[in-house]
Amino acid sequence: METTNHYLLTTINGIPFLLPYGQAVATFSRGLRLNETASLVVESLDHEDPFAWYAGKTGLEPSETKDAQKDYEDFIKLLEAQGCLRRKNPDLPDVNEPLYGTLAIGPLSVRLNGKRHFFSNDFTPFLNGADSEHTEASESSAAIFAEGQADTYTGRASFQETRKDTNTAAAAFSEDQTITVTQAFLPDITGSTLLIRTDTLEVFAHEASFFLRFPSMRNVRLAALSLDGSQACYYVTDPGDEKNREALREDLFHAIRHSFLYMAQQKGFFALHSATILYRGLVFAFSGPSGTGKSTHAALWQQEFRVPLMNGDLSLLSLTKEGEVLFHGMPWCGTSGITTKKTLPLGGVVFLKQAPENRLEPMTPERKILRLHNRLISPVWTPKLLKANLDFSSKAAARIGTWRYHCTKEVEAAHIMKAAVDQYLDD
Repeated sequence: METTNHYLLTTINGIPFLLPYGQAVATFSRGLRLNETASLVVESLDHEDPFAWYAGKTGLEPSETKDAQKDYEDFIKLLEAQGCLRRKNPDLPDVNEPLYGTLAIGPLSVRLNGKRHFFSNDFTPFLNGADSEHTEASESSAAIFAEGQADTYTGRASFQETRKDTNTAAAAFSEDQTITVTQAFLPDITGSTLLIRTDTLEVFAHEASFFLRFPSMRNVRLAALSLDGSQACYYVTDPGDEKNREALREDLFHAIRHSFLYMAQQKGFFALHSATILYRGLVFAFSGPSGTGKSTHAALWQQEFRVPLMNGDLSLLSLTKEGEVLFHGMPWCGTSGITTKKTLPLGGVVFLKQAPENRLEPMTPERKILRLHNRLISPVWTPKLLKANLDFSSKAAARIGTWRYHCTKEVEAAHIMKAAVDQYLDD
């Protein structure tokens, strides 16, 4: 159930307010004036059956319950989006760590809490206000959020109007995910179910969360990830000396990717293992297993056709309501160091296979879908997650160019592929 997130419900001259304290003050959050009905919503959260308590207090008739409960729940979501409420999760203990900064990855926003020496410089270009020092940028973005908030919430009769007034600010400045890095005591994962075990990642399912362990990472001990992806907590050991802290930063940077990709998947964003270039205003992705030459092929296009490289290893993809597939840059880019913050339309994906000669292989519609699905690295921990990847692949494959290319790593391979892309675009 929800609980106030560093806000206190109180009254001043008989008027109810939600007033910030602790971390909410540090991040420039603003006090909120409520009317009597709205204050009952907040007060109800302290009770075992919140809505039943609220319904009793407001005198709801049975015929009114269904519509009122939807408004009640929507109002709760609004307060949660504004940062006034958070969901209790027994697997995510209440730890208080300083704000490091907020990442902007495409339209997604990720709040990072923890000591600054835990976070890799690879995050820096994606911090809000990244042109300035990141701590100042974080405070600036928080202040903008406070300015954008409506300071008055009305009651049940005006839930709809309240949402209209405040959704713009919430959408622009509330975080899609909060990631906290802490040295706090590890949660108990007894009774959880093992879903995946590899040399680098173990995933466990629990009643309220997933737990992630990283066997190859010495100082990243565990991560707890809420089922909706909105919260993650990484439990680390601070090695103390700078040399080992650098190793911790590198490990944590890669460990955080798992929780980000899970959250992104919940919101309709999927990660493709690929190297990407920008050509004729569109992003084209070269995808294949490690060692098949995707980076080499992208580099050939840059060399021969002077096209920009977008990301050396990963692409975050989404579908618009109109059916356009978009590419979003993100911090993770393998060892290439090549990335971008831009969002651009995706033109197509080239699925590479090493061969002694260059040859394009026709693909049936189902093979296009399967190729795209197999190259996604978004989580497939459960059947539901697998289906989400497959549904996205089915829709996206029908809206972009797709090629199966058996090729060498010679210059001629890039020219043949460019001719095929030009024909596709011209047609």
